[in-house]
Parts: sequence; C-alpha cells; structure tokens
Amino acid sequence: MPARESVLQAIAYVVNTPDDMDMITDKLTDAKESEDQEGVDIAEVDQAIQALDRGDMPQVRLLLEQSIGARADLSGLDVRHVLQVAPGGSTVSLATGEQPGTLIVTDELTGRGPWSGTDSALIGIAVAAAAAGVLLGWRFRPAHSVHTLRHQAAVASRSADQKVGG
Repeated sequence: MPARESVLQAIAYVVNTPDDMDMITDKLTDAKESEDQEGVDIAEVDQAIQALDRGDMPQVRLLLEQSIGARADLSGLDVRHVLQVAPGGSTVSLATGEQPGTLIVTDELTGRGPWSGTDSALIGIAVAAAAAGVLLGWRFRPAHSVHTLRHQAAVASRSADQKVGG
C-alpha cells in the first residue's frame, strides 16, 4: 500500500477514533515501511509518531496533513473553481472510484444533546397550536361545502334552462 494511503487512513483514525492508538500507530508504521513513499514527507511522519507518544492528537493530525501536502487556504484570495484548469493544464483529474478526492479530513459534527425540558415545551406548544387550528377550522367552517354549492348552482342552472327552453 502506498505510504500516502496509510497516512490518509491514520488521519481518519485521528479524527474519528483518537483513542485507538494501536491503529494509528499501525498505519504510521505502514507508511514508514511502504516501498511507495511518493508524496509523503517521512520526517514529518516521524514527528507525528513522537507527538502521538506524547498524546498530542491535534499536533499529530497537523503533522500528518502537512506530510502529504494538505493545507487550508489561508491566502484569503478567491479560490478557483474545482473544474477550472490551471494555465497550461489540459485536463482536470477528478476523484473516481475509491479515491477520496480530498486531502482534508474534517472534524466530526457534534450532536445536539439529550432531550430537554425546552424540547418538551416546544413540542407541547406546537401540538396545542395544531389542535387550536383544527378546532377553529371546525368551529368557523362555512355552512355549506363547495360541493353542495356547486350542486345547487348546477340544479338552479338546469331549472333556468328548462324554464327558458320549455
């Protein structure tokens, strides 16, 4: 396996399961022992292993991302659209198949937390408003439905036609 893939997998473990030190260490060891180390700065992988031993997970992630050249855009400039080809380039290689398509692994999203009293109050208010709407709709409904009014209009029209024609 290429060292780059092992580093990407190690970053995923750091982000998603930072307590799984064995898997992170295995992936970093695989990256160091890989025959295909193209695109990976092994010196930064070594620094990441040292940071892992210290338990400094943010530093581990930063070093691993730097080792494969992943950096956030801090220039503040407008970033070209992904499909715009760089000057002199003829094609844009997009991710296909099992390729990740990115070098950045985002932090996991935090949940909203357990059900609270405020949640219960809001649900209660919503149910009360819906019940009030149904009650008011039933109370102030018209005396005749649209179907009844159309039927009465059709009967009146027929009787008028019969008086004129007959």
